[in-house]
Amino acid sequence: MTDRVHIRNGQIIRKYTGEKGKVLLEDGNIAMPIILGYTNGNDAIVPYVTLANDTSTGTDTVTTKDVVIGTDEVTETTTIRDKTPAEIADDVEAVQQSELNGLDRQNSIIKAFGSVIFQLTNDVRTLKGQETITPAQFRSHVKSKL
Repeated sequence: MTDRVHIRNGQIIRKYTGEKGKVLLEDGNIAMPIILGYTNGNDAIVPYVTLANDTSTGTDTVTTKDVVIGTDEVTETTTIRDKTPAEIADDVEAVQQSELNGLDRQNSIIKAFGSVIFQLTNDVRTLKGQETITPAQFRSHVKSKL
């Protein structure tokens, strides 16, 4: 587990676990061991703090990581929260759209079956004296069944 980090000019250069390893300094020199609080010009070894903020109550969650690079420590905060109803609806929509895309994939059995079912549907509608449906109406009907 990372407990210290080499930073330079507000950027993480390398993460470390303990004092083993070496620090490649901006001026080309090497510093060893990795000691917290070490500074040399723009280079510094600072603590790497990991925090967790879990407010989730269900199984549909979103996890985000936020890293704040300060002058005396780097803090990584992992936040876990419940998905909003809109995010869940977006996920469902994405799955449905992915499945519907099978109707357009070349050499797809789903495309072949969709084409056959579309033709049969229109043949039956014609035999019943009903108006045929458009490809867009067919896609909408298939989507409603997902």
